Amino acid sequence: MAPPKGTIPWNKGKIGVQPHSEATRLKMSKTRKGMKKSPLWIAKHSGANHHGWKGDDVGYWALHDYIERLKPRPDCCEKCEKPHRRLYLHNKDHLYSRNPDDYIYLCPKCHAKAEKELKERKNAK
Repeated sequence: MAPPKGTIPWNKGKIGVQPHSEATRLKMSKTRKGMKKSPLWIAKHSGANHHGWKGDDVGYWALHDYIERLKPRPDCCEKCEKPHRRLYLHNKDHLYSRNPDDYIYLCPKCHAKAEKELKERKNAK
């Protein structure tokens, strides 16, 4: 519903975002201080208890993000043990489960070798 003709809009002449005053920002900051979620709340609303949990029916990237949170990234390749700044998360058996032990971090060279070996094994069957 449109306002009646001749009504001046509330934002007439105001340009861009109107910042809060220093006093208002200080009040908002004080209000939020100490408002952290308790460990009990976090446990109750995360993982399998979360309403959006999909279990094993999750996508490729979401599963890799989940495993990366559980398994910290090392400084070197887990196969050749050479330090490398770019490491890929590789699934050993390609069953893509939520078990972090089924994944290893590989440098690009070792990851390419592992993928090639897997393709050869699949083609041999």
